[in-house]
Amino acid sequence: MACSCAPPPDTPHEVMRKTPILFWGRAVHLTEIRGERYYVVETWAGNAVSPATVTVRTPAHSASCGVELPLNQVELIGGTAKDGYVYANLCTKYWIDTHRPTITRLMQACTPFAPCPAK
Repeated sequence: MACSCAPPPDTPHEVMRKTPILFWGRAVHLTEIRGERYYVVETWAGNAVSPATVTVRTPAHSASCGVELPLNQVELIGGTAKDGYVYANLCTKYWIDTHRPTITRLMQACTPFAPCPAK
């Protein structure tokens, strides 16, 4: 099985609107359990809600659309919330990366732990 993604939205605003959770964070711990990765991520900007540490869950392999978050590196992370986790996948990362310069600029206007005004 290979990861297959829909084309990214045409505009950065549309990417931000279609990504329920979008934040800057740094993975500080990784655990792999039964084909899934669980990253503990410190957050500090975007529309992720408190607490300042969240667990990002993703498939362990890129073929299953899993995302790799390098430890101790700042990343722009997008995903959805369910069951106490932020679920991230390669498709959302692809969408974000397609419009990264503009999204980065727009995210600078975001107040930590508050909805981003650009949405």
